[in-house]
Amino acid sequence: MKVNLAAQTISTSVADALRFCERHLQLPQFAGCEPTCKFLEIFDRLFDMMNSRNPIARGLKGPLRHANERTNMAFLMEAYNYIIGLKEPGITGRPLVATGKKTAFLGFLVAIKSSKQLYDTYVRPPTSQLQYLLTYKFSQDHLELFFAAIYSVNGCNNNPTARQTASAFRRMVARHAIKTSGNCSPLDSTVVLEATPSNMLPFRQSDTQPETEENTETHIPSLPSLSMFKEAVVGYIAGFVVRTAMKKIHCSTSLSALSVESSSQDKLGHTLIDMKSRGGLIRPSDSVLQVCKTAERYIQQHLLTSHIPELDSKFKARLSTQVLELNGGSAFKELEQHMFNLEPYNNHVFILIKYTANSYTNIRLHFLAKETSSASHCKWLCKTLGKLVLHKNQ
Repeated sequence: MKVNLAAQTISTSVADALRFCERHLQLPQFAGCEPTCKFLEIFDRLFDMMNSRNPIARGLKGPLRHANERTNMAFLMEAYNYIIGLKEPGITGRPLVATGKKTAFLGFLVAIKSSKQLYDTYVRPPTSQLQYLLTYKFSQDHLELFFAAIYSVNGCNNNPTARQTASAFRRMVARHAIKTSGNCSPLDSTVVLEATPSNMLPFRQSDTQPETEENTETHIPSLPSLSMFKEAVVGYIAGFVVRTAMKKIHCSTSLSALSVESSSQDKLGHTLIDMKSRGGLIRPSDSVLQVCKTAERYIQQHLLTSHIPELDSKFKARLSTQVLELNGGSAFKELEQHMFNLEPYNNHVFILIKYTANSYTNIRLHFLAKETSSASHCKWLCKTLGKLVLHKNQ
């Protein structure tokens, strides 16, 4: 089953599209679509409640807790009664829960009653140790992903013997990674089997040596300011950073926060872009400019006390951490609501800040390394002048 297509079909956005076709476009094919819209909205909200996985999420995607008990329990009862009242087409239609198509609807009814009973037993009592209930923890998605991995390792055999299952399990533990697909879509980063080649790292002596206090110190007061020229160049590079990010980031909400259509408040950062653009360059948002400028200031501060050959392998990690500390609370403010709808360890704001800082740092370090490499060699005339100077003892 195409789980992604099903999730997109039974959604509020499809209900809004149906209403738009009926009310604004007035298409006769969509006349009387309000019952379908109600069906889509109720099940979309029900899916959100049954897949709550972030303790700090808001609305129906949040966990069941005392603060939202009245609202969530009222909706669960509304959804329960709605499913019970669904009938087959016709005047004397039977309830769907009594037909051959009852499996999915009975599953929702059982999930609603189970969630209510779990909340009443483990969260509602004043002496309970649980403060909230994350419903996704009771999902069978993790088991579905495990079965999909067994199915794949066994050569797509959907009826393996006990020996084949044990053999597939050993092979996955030793060599293979779990395939994140099957009869469900993974909604979190739960690892089913950990012993995979991707997370087997070689031991390095430097990993056991503690960092000195000098490396972890935050140099906020000593960061140098940027000239107008550097700010314009940083803005131009930031546009390229946004272009590369659009190829690797798949969250549409996060992508909308990376660029702007017209010049933003930071007009200096778009000066060079507006001058060179012929319609193909991208204007970075104020938050991207802010992160790139902070990264540039940190690089300039490091160059005042060190040189490129002295950069160690952890420089980029320290720089991204410094940039995150300086801009974590002020960059990408428009994604604050979006941030609360995700897992704490999948914070898109922090991911965007770190990705932007790392991409910008890679570009700058490649350029600085190229300059250092060119300066360390003598001037090769035959390479510089081509065939104008032949041989000359070179």
